[in-house]
Amino acid sequence: MPTPSEEKSQLEASIQKLESQLDLETDSNRRNALEVNLQLFDFLRHQLANDGTLTSISVEEKKYWEHQLEAIEMMTRGGGEATGGAADATLANLRKAMTRLESIAELQIKNGAFCCEITGFGKHKPFPENKFQPGQPILVYCEVENYESQDREIDSKTVVQSRFQGSYQIHNEDGQQVQAGDFPTIEDTAPQRRRDFYLYFKIDLNQLEPGNYRLRMEIEDLNAQKKGNLEQDLLFIVQ
Repeated sequence: MPTPSEEKSQLEASIQKLESQLDLETDSNRRNALEVNLQLFDFLRHQLANDGTLTSISVEEKKYWEHQLEAIEMMTRGGGEATGGAADATLANLRKAMTRLESIAELQIKNGAFCCEITGFGKHKPFPENKFQPGQPILVYCEVENYESQDREIDSKTVVQSRFQGSYQIHNEDGQQVQAGDFPTIEDTAPQRRRDFYLYFKIDLNQLEPGNYRLRMEIEDLNAQKKGNLEQDLLFIVQ
C-alpha cells in the first residue's frame, strides 16, 4: 500500500506522462481523451496537501478518488484508447469507485408496492387494487440504492454482507397513527455486491376501521448507519 507521499509522486509522474503523450499525439479523439484525463489529474493535484494527503474529504471519498485514478491510469496506458484487458481493468476500478460513492450518498428506498407474490428483483405481483380486509396479511416490496456491503469471512470464504432494519407506520385520513411496527433485521450475504437489491416485509393489518390509509416506511442501512424513507407513501383502503 503506497504512502501518501508515494501516491503524490505517482500522481506527478502520471501527469508528466500524459503531458508527454499529448505533445506527440496527432489523433484528435485520443488528444481529447488525454486532455480530459489531464484535467482530472490536475484537479486531484490541487486537492493534495504538501504531505500528499487529500484535504477536507472523508476516508470513503479518498478511496473513491483512488479508484478513479486507477481507472484513468488504465485508460492512459493505451494512449487514451481502452482496448481488451485495459477496458476490463478500467471498468473494474470504475465499479469500485461507484461503490464508494454509493456508500456516501443518501439511502434511496424506491418502487414500493403492496404485493401478493414476490419472486425476485422487479418480479412481483401487485394486488389488482390496494383494497384489504381488517387483519389481512400483505407483503410490502421495495428496492434499495446507495447501500453499503462489507466483506465478511464465513466458512473460510470471503463474502459481502448487507444488513438492514426496517419500521413502518400506518396513518388514517385524519393523520392519526393507527398501527406501527418493526421488521426483523435482514442480513444478506453474496459472493459479490448485488447490483439489484430489493427487500420485502410482511405486515398483518390490525382490525382497522373501514376507510383510507397510508403506509410510511423507513429503512436503516446498519453497515453505513444511515436511514432512508420510502420515496412515496403507499395508499390503501380497508373495506
